[in-house]
Amino acid sequence: MDALNPVFSSVDGVLFDEGQTALILYPMRKASTSYTVPNSVTNIASVAFISCFILRSVTIPSSVTSIGSTAFSGCTNLTEITVDDLNSFYCSADGVLFDRGPTTLIQCPGGKAGAYTIPNGITSIGNNAFGSCALLTSVAIPNSVTSIASYVFDGCTKLTSVNIPNSVTNLGLGVFSKCSSLTSVAIPNSITSIERNVFYYCTHLASVTIASSVTNISFSAFYYCSSLTGVFFQGNAPSVDSTGIPV
Repeated sequence: MDALNPVFSSVDGVLFDEGQTALILYPMRKASTSYTVPNSVTNIASVAFISCFILRSVTIPSSVTSIGSTAFSGCTNLTEITVDDLNSFYCSADGVLFDRGPTTLIQCPGGKAGAYTIPNGITSIGNNAFGSCALLTSVAIPNSVTSIASYVFDGCTKLTSVNIPNSVTNLGLGVFSKCSSLTSVAIPNSITSIERNVFYYCTHLASVTIASSVTNISFSAFYYCSSLTGVFFQGNAPSVDSTGIPV
């Protein structure tokens, strides 16, 4: 980057704004397996680390106050996100990124493998929080969780088991999209609507049990569920929303 550029700057190939307070883009093929965000940074931009498949760990300093949506999307070998204990906005536990509460699970690193249990006290799971965690086999959700945002488990291709507790009142769009190993799911009686693409391309999904509380199912909720043999309603069959379209 030209040192005279009034808008952008770079350090060791990483793109920042001119004052180096915003980390804009980390090169996806950069050879380092670990990276420590500089102390000058207050903002990590959306998709700043997108598809950085070589990275295995990222350390976030106390200065960071804002992390954009899906900042670590597609980092399939990332196993640990560590936040400085003095950070007032974010924290980490077992390599997973949370808000400072912690009440919201923001990002599970894409390389985390096996079974994972979300800590008690977490109330919401953010957009794409487990997106492309292709090595996860199961996720245990505590009764404290009330909201699961959109595309939370998108592309978790080895995920076979997720228990949705009765505390959850909101399931976002495409929550289980492309979870090709998922075989069965029970929708609890706290849910009233199944949104677009919730089970999109769940090619091994064989059965779904839907609570009587569900009153609406989007038209595209079960697109390309080629192994689905039964949908079981625990009450009267809900209406189908014909406005849903696949994405």
